[in-house]
Amino acid sequence: MSALFLRYKYLLPINMCMYNVENWQELYTDHKASKHNVVGLPNKYDVDLNKLDQGIAVALSKFTMTQYTVNEIPVPGYFGLCFKSTSGSHNPLSEGLSSNVYSHGNINKPIDAIFTQKTDAWFPYLDEIVNKFNGQVTQIRLIKLESGHNLLSRTEKLHIDYPWYRGIRIHICLTPDVDYVWRVLDDDYHLKRSSKMFYLDTGKPHGAVNFHNNKDRYVLNFNLIPRLDNHIDYQIENSII
Repeated sequence: MSALFLRYKYLLPINMCMYNVENWQELYTDHKASKHNVVGLPNKYDVDLNKLDQGIAVALSKFTMTQYTVNEIPVPGYFGLCFKSTSGSHNPLSEGLSSNVYSHGNINKPIDAIFTQKTDAWFPYLDEIVNKFNGQVTQIRLIKLESGHNLLSRTEKLHIDYPWYRGIRIHICLTPDVDYVWRVLDDDYHLKRSSKMFYLDTGKPHGAVNFHNNKDRYVLNFNLIPRLDNHIDYQIENSII
């Protein structure tokens, strides 16, 4: 990946607290880390890909995906469209794209809690998916990682968004004939388009890889405010996320 992407990590506001990737275990003192890096959720959470494809096609026919930026610096090959926004947002379709980065200001609060409004890109089947969860769904984003781009590559450092007790990240792989790769710690996890939802532990050093594919890959991701009465692994195994 270009030096431009690496550059944005060093242009964050001075008062922004970023997680130390090398010491990620220190995030788990009061709450134990998940035993999973990437794991498929139980069948209760499976989606209808045909309905999802139709809804996304309509959204993309009306709205253009926006390139991710951090402090106005573009992240190469990385684009998104938001289905949730804050109340009164001036940029509802893109406002939440970089919320992961700006969530580090107060590391004791859940992430994306202020994203409560449906944007104009919303389509009805999203309501059915949201109703599968017990927890509060905050941000929903369609994300495109272009062919030939990584976030991050093997020679670059991985990153941390937030541990599960601040936010739960769920992915749906959408693009046919693509080898989806997520790198977590020292392991690569290979997924395909399917009706299955996958939990990704964003509190461990991780990255996304699409350098090896000749197609752009699309992911629909859901962020949830976690319920802290049970550990994340128990919630997954008992279908109570």
